[in-house]
Amino acid sequence: MKQLSTEQVNFIAKKIESGEISSKELYSDLLDHFCCVIEEEINKNVSFDDAYKKACLQICPDGLEEIQQELLNSKSIKRMKNSTVTLGIVAISTACVGVWFKMFHWPAANIFIFTALTLLCLGFLPMYFFYSYKQDLTKALFPKEKYLWFCEYFSNCNRMCL
Repeated sequence: MKQLSTEQVNFIAKKIESGEISSKELYSDLLDHFCCVIEEEINKNVSFDDAYKKACLQICPDGLEEIQQELLNSKSIKRMKNSTVTLGIVAISTACVGVWFKMFHWPAANIFIFTALTLLCLGFLPMYFFYSYKQDLTKALFPKEKYLWFCEYFSNCNRMCL
């Protein structure tokens, strides 16, 4: 099994750096993924230059910025999901407290119920629908995201096994 030389790895690293990747984790993952794909191609008796071109077409046909944008979108969607769930829990809890106060005829029951309905209608529901819209839009724009994860996972497994 042929391995890449230090010069070849440095060449790949410089190309990734020129793509203005801001995340260090993404940079190291891309470098590892590029090296794995190129090593596989070199083992098929393909030249380094041709293997690099094939790796570029396979990993990032539209540029490295696209991969970084996909990562940023997935992080913002996770943050939005967590915010939506938290707001939903707060709204439901407030409604439960309002109903509890109402059952015992305690003061401020109507305030709790009104607050819960306001949080639900003006906070939770718009965030939920926007999150669903963004999720569908991301799936439509980046269908190869699953493919990239699959390739990266198995290339790391193969590298660890060897």
